[in-house]
Amino acid sequence: MGRPPRIEGEDLWYHVFNRGNEKRDVFFSDSERTYFLDFLFESAETFNVEVHNYALMSNHFHLFIRTLEPNLCRFMQGFMNKFVKVYNTKRERVGRLFQGPYRAIVVDSNEYGHELSRYIHLNYVRGHKWKNVSVRKRLEALNEYPWSSYRVYAGLEEPHWPIKSSEILSDFGATLEKQRKQYARYVKEGLLKEIDPFADVVARSILGGEGFVHSIKELLKGSARHDATAAHISLRLLSPELDEVITSVEKEYDILRDLFLVPGISRSNKLMHVREARNVFLWAAAKVCTGRLTLWEIGARAGGITASAIASARQRVENQKLKNSILSEHCRSVLARMGLEESTLPADRWSHMYMRLAVYNKKFGHCLVPYKYLADPQLGKWVQAQRAMIEDKHVADNPELCNRIKKLNKLGFSWKLGETGRKWEKMFDKLKAFALLFGHCNVPNKWEPNLQLANWVNEQRKLAKQNRLEKTRKERLEELNIDWGTSHTFYS
Repeated sequence: MGRPPRIEGEDLWYHVFNRGNEKRDVFFSDSERTYFLDFLFESAETFNVEVHNYALMSNHFHLFIRTLEPNLCRFMQGFMNKFVKVYNTKRERVGRLFQGPYRAIVVDSNEYGHELSRYIHLNYVRGHKWKNVSVRKRLEALNEYPWSSYRVYAGLEEPHWPIKSSEILSDFGATLEKQRKQYARYVKEGLLKEIDPFADVVARSILGGEGFVHSIKELLKGSARHDATAAHISLRLLSPELDEVITSVEKEYDILRDLFLVPGISRSNKLMHVREARNVFLWAAAKVCTGRLTLWEIGARAGGITASAIASARQRVENQKLKNSILSEHCRSVLARMGLEESTLPADRWSHMYMRLAVYNKKFGHCLVPYKYLADPQLGKWVQAQRAMIEDKHVADNPELCNRIKKLNKLGFSWKLGETGRKWEKMFDKLKAFALLFGHCNVPNKWEPNLQLANWVNEQRKLAKQNRLEKTRKERLEELNIDWGTSHTFYS
């Protein structure tokens, strides 16, 4: 049985889980569990992901998360790869740690959010060894178990990591005290009955009612691609996985992928359609995957060829399509198998990157992408390259460059980013991390992890009071719920 489809989208909730290879134990010590959670929440901050529930057992884990951007894969890889690398180094081992790719089920949080949250928190006290244990003993064990988010939800401890519990708890009462009490009672009731939230999963990847399942299927089909307000969805749909392109070409030409992926085989084969299949594969990959991969990365999968070789193949197919209607139909069909149409694709890599910047601008309200923007490393470097473009003394003589500058100006692109701008972005990121951790922006005056942060926050308050703070910066600070009237800082 193949792997369930990997679904990505903005503002989607997921139940993510995995277990150790051959069901073996993964976590043998508290330090290993701490590493895992440290890397999890570090990646969550980097990729703008909310962690609502977690539970670590000896040989598996469960997460209930919400992605605010279509980046589940990059988020998971961000911390899983780091954890496995540190784990293997410390234990002087090599090889696979988990049994395979993680499972991720898209969840209708309105219909199944409460039940799934309870299921994850009860995971520790379910299973064979708890079968004959009383409800009271199981509840006591759950209250004492430190490696799930239940103790935070029940108000038994303050969070050690920035878990987002307020969204689910808000449905259980008007005050935090009542919410915690009612949620604890709800979990206790779950010990008296066995409910399997997986029973309603569709296609091993979607958990929700009929309407929710339909909306996810529409997302997969790409129906949102034609909606001008759904740029975040179209971007994801326009950048399929490379394996999707390979499968599409494989089916279109009815040949094994090895025949067109390995350069030597396709060159030596006298069958014209094999050579054509390779060229169409390179054309399609360059056409639709550059929103996700560089040409160099595509070339690595295509037998180690260079980026220029891929670009040449792409142009060669474009030229031949004008004279060869059969080739043109093959190209159209390869895209159609992925739910795409050539007319809706960005014409070149610059247009792809511009789309990605537009999505960033829509979400954050500015184009000040950090150079080392871990959520999209290519975007930060591309933005810096655009700033260099304006310094070209021949830019006025190049209509294409002038057109690009006009497009960027429509987004409010910042052409000059001096040392002051870079420092502001750096301090803003630190304040954002502080607010995520403590729930407010009132940084103590002598906060040891960063002694300069409190002074910087107070300076922003002073500038705002004097109407000297840039409008965009003020709006970004207000998104963190900064208290403009507070002149002294404290912990709440």
